[in-house]
Amino acid sequence: MKRYMVLAILAALGLAGVVLLVADGMTEGFDGSVAAFVQSARSDLLTQAAEALAVIGDMAGMVVISLLVTLLLFFRLRLRAETALFAAVMIGSTVLNKLLKLIFERERPVLNRLVEEEGFSFPSGHMMGGVAFFGVMLFLLWAMVPSRMGRLWLAVAAVFLMAVTGLARIYLGVHYPSDVAASVFASGFWLFLMIGTYTQYQAAKARTAHERDPTLGS
Repeated sequence: MKRYMVLAILAALGLAGVVLLVADGMTEGFDGSVAAFVQSARSDLLTQAAEALAVIGDMAGMVVISLLVTLLLFFRLRLRAETALFAAVMIGSTVLNKLLKLIFERERPVLNRLVEEEGFSFPSGHMMGGVAFFGVMLFLLWAMVPSRMGRLWLAVAAVFLMAVTGLARIYLGVHYPSDVAASVFASGFWLFLMIGTYTQYQAAKARTAHERDPTLGS
């Protein structure tokens, strides 16, 4: 539990650092260079893929996917605490994103935009949703995968999908790279906070069960 709380604090500090850099205008060179590099790879095929990811990762797409996962966890697998964790991560991440957008009111990039997006730019809702979803799924599936190699591939897949989500937003020109960086820290903060709370609850539940029946777990 403690390690997740430490990670949550580190993520919060990372977010604060990005906020200060953006406020002081110190990310302009970074944003321009990274965006130029990513967008230099544009092609018809990559554009179609990025647009498809945008549809899947928007609010409606994530709601449908999240509902399916929730139904699977609660009704099929009967994992009630895990269902609560998943719901808390996804809902909380969305609310935090909306709140941060309203606080900072950063306008989206104007140049090299391939699609039109409404709302503010900082942080990216798609990226925060991606980090929340793939992060919590990695945590929930970790215990179900018995082998180290399987867990390694699971982690690689989660990180890859997060990275692709962020790169797609920069590729389409609807977010600055610093938006994406802030999204990782913001969603990471909430993700680790919720996982820490969940592990604390499970530990307390196990202690209570052991006190009632000392033979359990022995």
